[in-house]
Amino acid sequence: MDAPITILLVEDNEGDIILFEEYIATYRHHKLTIAKDLAKAKQQLQTNSFNVIMLDLNLPDSNGIQTVKSIISMETNAAIVIFTGLYDEELGQKAIKLGAQDFLVKNNLNPELLHKTINYAISRNKDRYKLNHLNKVLQATRKINQLITHTDDVQELINSACEMYVSSNVYYATWLILLDENSQIKQYAYSGITDERFNRYRIEFNKGIHPKCLQYTSENNNFVSVLKDLENCDKCKLYDNCTNNVAFIYRLNYKGCHLGYFGAVNDVKYRHNKDEIDLFIEISGDISFSIYTINQSIEKQEIKSKYLEEQRKLKESEERLNITIKGANIGIWDWDIVENKFIINEVCAQQLGYRLSEVSPLLNWLISLIHPEDKKGAERLMVRHLSDKSSQFEIELRIKHKSGEWIWIETKGKVTQRDKNGTPTRMCGIQIDINEKKKSELLLKQQQKEILAQIHEYESLNEEYISLNENLNQSNSYLQKVNKELSEAKELAEQNEKLKSAFLANMSHEIRTPMNAIIGFSSLLESDELENNKRNIFVDQINTASNRLLQIVNDIIDISKLEANQLSVHTNECNICTIFMNSYDLFIQSALLKSKPELSLIPNTKPEYQNIMAQVDNIRLGQVLDNLLSNAIKYSERGSVEFGFSVKTENNKEWIEVFVKDTGIGIRKEKHDLVFERFRQVEELDYHEGAGLGLSISKGLVELMGGKIWFESEYGKGSTFYFTIPYVPLADSPCDYQSKNSKEYILNLRGKKILIAEDDSSSYEYLKEILNESKAEIFYVENGEQLINNVENICPDIVLLDINMPIKSGLHCLKEMKEMHLLDNMKIIAQTAYAMSSEREKCLSEGCHEYLAKPFTKEELFEKMSKVLV
Repeated sequence: MDAPITILLVEDNEGDIILFEEYIATYRHHKLTIAKDLAKAKQQLQTNSFNVIMLDLNLPDSNGIQTVKSIISMETNAAIVIFTGLYDEELGQKAIKLGAQDFLVKNNLNPELLHKTINYAISRNKDRYKLNHLNKVLQATRKINQLITHTDDVQELINSACEMYVSSNVYYATWLILLDENSQIKQYAYSGITDERFNRYRIEFNKGIHPKCLQYTSENNNFVSVLKDLENCDKCKLYDNCTNNVAFIYRLNYKGCHLGYFGAVNDVKYRHNKDEIDLFIEISGDISFSIYTINQSIEKQEIKSKYLEEQRKLKESEERLNITIKGANIGIWDWDIVENKFIINEVCAQQLGYRLSEVSPLLNWLISLIHPEDKKGAERLMVRHLSDKSSQFEIELRIKHKSGEWIWIETKGKVTQRDKNGTPTRMCGIQIDINEKKKSELLLKQQQKEILAQIHEYESLNEEYISLNENLNQSNSYLQKVNKELSEAKELAEQNEKLKSAFLANMSHEIRTPMNAIIGFSSLLESDELENNKRNIFVDQINTASNRLLQIVNDIIDISKLEANQLSVHTNECNICTIFMNSYDLFIQSALLKSKPELSLIPNTKPEYQNIMAQVDNIRLGQVLDNLLSNAIKYSERGSVEFGFSVKTENNKEWIEVFVKDTGIGIRKEKHDLVFERFRQVEELDYHEGAGLGLSISKGLVELMGGKIWFESEYGKGSTFYFTIPYVPLADSPCDYQSKNSKEYILNLRGKKILIAEDDSSSYEYLKEILNESKAEIFYVENGEQLINNVENICPDIVLLDINMPIKSGLHCLKEMKEMHLLDNMKIIAQTAYAMSSEREKCLSEGCHEYLAKPFTKEELFEKMSKVLV
């Protein structure tokens, strides 16, 4: 099982704490800690590590934004989510600017929003940490590169390279060894490693005892990543006590010469990513180049001269390009990513109200001018482009003019240079003033005309200007193509946003409607003067609303399990006709069908199939059939809903083909492709009860059982849905269908002892009320320790065992009772809210005689008790 998500809730309001605990209980594996004031929160942060901090701003000992500053001062690695009762966007933005990841308003809180916010905050916090760590790597790498260009001393170079990475908190330890022609260590440097340990390592190396990681590097690759206990690590003298380290090693080569090795070590929780590895490989290559060229001074001078000549030519080319672009009134910017220098031309400066001499070459200066509301989006788009997840960087944003006003500019750019490992080193782009009309298309056409006019004037100057003109034309074509793609992407995003809004509104209605009925009718039942007939009506309404709410939860669980590939099929021998008649019995008594007197439900099971037996998953088959029948009845007002099945042969295999035919509204042709999509309803503009998951779940279940599902529909005339499942025939057996509308069954348990082990008082009262009718003698314990202390004295016939109890869990108690040899004389029925098939199998394998998934009915309880008492 994955490590739990650890959450610190800093909240003093008991009601909000209870609400949060209820909502977070639906979350995946988690551990919740509560602190009711700032002082207790700080104590928790000093002794424990958390993934998320849910922080209320108004606490008994702290208030407002000062609360955020106090928590951030603890320098915790946890994601921070502001948990406030007031919707104050300005306050939320201040908190996020200080270091929080998100903020939630308590009045708008629901489990789904809470889960999404926690997942987003953790993900964003991880990205922030990765970015900070990568920035340290970049800064240390930049310092080493600067040293490479200024030193002719190999020892100074390798000493500084090792020390810079460790002193910058990039790596736990580093080492670098250079070899002579006999593969002996002639020069070395290290940092973060004791002299004694490295000397033992160096002595063994010179004796020819090379660790497996270096052998692997030499024989298979120039680079190897070493995690402890993997086969390419034999715990050499350098790492024999580093049980929680991860390392990577690069083989220093240049022009076919093996110069040595460069290694770095980090704590296992700081596992490196691709960008970090690419930088390490790149700087290792630069060090190899520098070492080689220092030893080959003549060649180094040639290379340096050639580099200076390239720089001179590049400068001349840039000057000519600036002359051309200046005439077109387009701002140009050039970002040296390695040096973090951001150069803009005079037009860019003028658009911002500055002279070029007033502009800082540091990127942070320009970032400080961006409007706070636009900064986050700009950062996100820039990270996407630098990581090669978008073809170009393009954004419209607000910049602070020298006069103090905010002006709109449009900037577009693209990575123009990458190193041999694909890491971006340079990015260039343009800047356009769109403040007056903000009509980018019109402005772009005008600028294109100006650029073309200027290009025509310069065509006669020389061949180089002609080449430049061709390049600019290609850039314009590329920008038009990209703009078209972005426009299409924008339309798709807007459509998805509308669909998401419709789904969220529908889900809110679907959950709040039954909850309203449950809460409302429950409050009405409190009246002592309520008539019996009204009381029965109210109870029926509560049951109906509860079943509806439970169906929504089951649908969401099913779709989640389908997405995670955790839903399994369990086949058994069953009569197919029985499954169909059970569904008929369910819907013929449903309130939905009774509300439509002009609509008939017709089962069409052919006589020759009455006794057909097959090996199928009867639960999942019934679930798919019920989903299709529910939809057919929901979208039909009059006429009939007919359903049945037949056995067919296709591709030398036998199949059970099921159909559900209705005379309802039908499906528009343009909506056919949306039918089986999740969270969609065919008539999305008109409300229909349901979360829009039924057909998507049905499709997943049918495919899981090895079949397929399809439909035929004509708008205004009705639809017919079909699906198939493999037919594994068995010997025929009579249909065992019995109507569920029989009289209520009460089990007679007079003389029997029933022990209820349950920590939830409501669940106990429910069981007690049911069992009072059975005449059994009832005993009660509220935790696992009480159960073990009393079970032998009570000697119950049946133990109703809650699996999730405090002090000792149900399974732990079961193990102790087995050791006490008590299970021979009593029967154990497990009861749990974890309604997963794996949970049932686990309980039965541990020794339980039967299993009940909450919520359950009186009939289900009596049925299980009857079985274990036989």
